[in-house]
Amino acid sequence: MLSSAEATTMPTEPAEAPETELVPVPADQLLSVARAVGPLLEPALAREGDLRVIDVFRKILAQEWQLWAVQKDGEIVCALVTALAIRPMAKVLQLRYVGGDNIDACLEHLPTVEAWARQLGAVRVEVVGRKGWKRKLAGYQQTDVILRKVLADV
Repeated sequence: MLSSAEATTMPTEPAEAPETELVPVPADQLLSVARAVGPLLEPALAREGDLRVIDVFRKILAQEWQLWAVQKDGEIVCALVTALAIRPMAKVLQLRYVGGDNIDACLEHLPTVEAWARQLGAVRVEVVGRKGWKRKLAGYQQTDVILRKVLADV
């Protein structure tokens, strides 16, 4: 697995972190964690149905999206995928996908990801997901509703 020292471009957490560790995964380290992370993300991707794990990995390799691994005892138990959207009036961190056996462990580390985004000039975080995320994300407000209509099978 990755060590915090390998992830030099994104912050790691202070020593008083919970029993799990958040490790930012630089694009050049993706292959070392792909087999562990891919299956964790598949359920979230299947819900939307228009992206595959390989598509997400391509975005990470192109440095358009960021991958964050949560480890416990050296094993990856959860993964987060983020994207920093640069809009005309603001930078916005998008929490694209969260997946794994211990979602709560991922969410414990969300303040670190938020701090990273703030350092890069992001003014807010956006999450698109199921209704249940509203209960899980303290401090987040529902501001919009996403409506979809299927026009063709993907």
